[in-house]
Amino acid sequence: MPDLKTAVIVSVGTELTEGIIQEKHLKYLAPQLRIMGFDVLKSVMVPDNFTLVQEEISNAVGRCSLLIVTGGLGPTSDDITREVVSKAAGTGLYFREEIWEIIKNRYKGRTISPVNKKQAMFPEGFSVLDNKAGTAPGMAGWIHGTCIIVLPGPPRELKVVFENSALPFLEKYFNFSYSENSLTCSSYMTPESELEESLKRNRIGNIIWGTRVSGGYIEFHLKGGTGVERRKMLKLVRKDLGELKIRTGNYTPAELFTAALKGSGLKTVTAESCTGGLISKLITDIPGSSEFYWGGYVTYSNQAKQRILNIPHPIIEEKGAVSREVCRGMAEEALEISGADISIAVSGIAGPGGGTAEKPVGTVWISVLNGNGDSEDKLFQFFGNRVSVRMKTAVSAFLLAEKMLIGLEWLDRYQRW
Repeated sequence: MPDLKTAVIVSVGTELTEGIIQEKHLKYLAPQLRIMGFDVLKSVMVPDNFTLVQEEISNAVGRCSLLIVTGGLGPTSDDITREVVSKAAGTGLYFREEIWEIIKNRYKGRTISPVNKKQAMFPEGFSVLDNKAGTAPGMAGWIHGTCIIVLPGPPRELKVVFENSALPFLEKYFNFSYSENSLTCSSYMTPESELEESLKRNRIGNIIWGTRVSGGYIEFHLKGGTGVERRKMLKLVRKDLGELKIRTGNYTPAELFTAALKGSGLKTVTAESCTGGLISKLITDIPGSSEFYWGGYVTYSNQAKQRILNIPHPIIEEKGAVSREVCRGMAEEALEISGADISIAVSGIAGPGGGTAEKPVGTVWISVLNGNGDSEDKLFQFFGNRVSVRMKTAVSAFLLAEKMLIGLEWLDRYQRW
C-alpha cells in the first residue's frame, strides 16, 4: 500500500526531453498538490517511448498514492499514454461512443479525421476527465492502490482539465477540500522570494501555501487552519507588502483595472511605445472589452510619436523619447483624440540594447491621465530580460491606472521591480 498523500509526476513528450518546448507542468502542478497536502516525491520527463513511459509508471504504481501523467493523449501514432496506462492496468482500451460525439462537436463543422477516434478510447474502469479547452479528454482511475490522473500536455488544457475535472475526482478519495479549506490570493509587482519571506514571517498556526507565477503576477493559496486564521494571515501579508500588491482572488492585472473601469462606467485608451501593443492585447483578451476599451496607439518610433500623437520634435530631441515629458504628451494626446475617460501611456527601454548610463535598460516612464485633469507620472527601473521588462511595464501600468480609479495607496518603493 503506498504512503498517504505522496505524488509522482510523469511528463510525456519527446519535445520536452529534447528541449523543443519548455516543461511547465511541474511548475503548475506542484504548488496545487502541496496545497492539497501531497508531498511530490519525483517529477520526470520521458520521451514518446513506450518502454520508458511504462517503466516510469510501473515504478510509481504501488509506491505513491497519486500518479499524474501528462501528455501523449493526441491522435497520432506517437501519442502512447493511453496504451501504456491500459497495459499497466491490465485491461484493454474501449471505445466510448458518447465521448466521440463530444469530440466531434468540439470541431464545430470542421473536418474530423478518423484517427481522432483514438481520443475516445479509455482503459476499462477509468473515468473520463472532460476537456473544455481542447479535444483530448483526460482520464482517472486506480492501479494497485495508486490513483492515476492523466492530463493533456498543452499547459492551458492541462490547467482546465485539472481544475474542472480532476479536482472533483480527487476530492472524493483524499482528505481535503480544495475549495472550502483554502484561500486563493494574488500578488503583484513582487518577486517570488519576497512573497515567500513575507508568508513565512506572517504564518499563523499550521497554514501552508503554494505559489504559481502566471502572466506577470503570482497566484498563491493559503491552505489549512480556519477561515478566520487564513484571512488574518492574508491581512498581515497585505500590511507587510502593501494593499496594492496583495489581493484576494485570482485576477490578472488587466482584470483588476478593467473591473474598476466597468464599475465606474468608464472607457480607456492606450498609447504604447516599448510594450508594442502588449497592454492593448491584455485588455482585449478580456471578453466584452469593447465596453470599456476605446482603442490604442502603438507609436514605437520617434516619427510615429510625432506624426500620430503630435509630440513635438524639439521635445523628443531635448528630453529623449523615454522621458516624463514625452510620455505625458502621449497620454494627453491619446485622451484628447479618443474622448475616453482615462489614458495610459508608456515609453521605455526594454533591451537588450539601447540603454545608457543615464537611462539603463529597464528604464520606463508610465503616465496615467483622466478627464478631470488628475495625473500620475512614474519613473520605473525594471530588471530582467526584454520579455520581463515589457510584462512588468504592462502590469505596473494597470496597477497605476487602477490606483487612480479606486484610490489605493501607491508607494515609491514599488518603482523598482
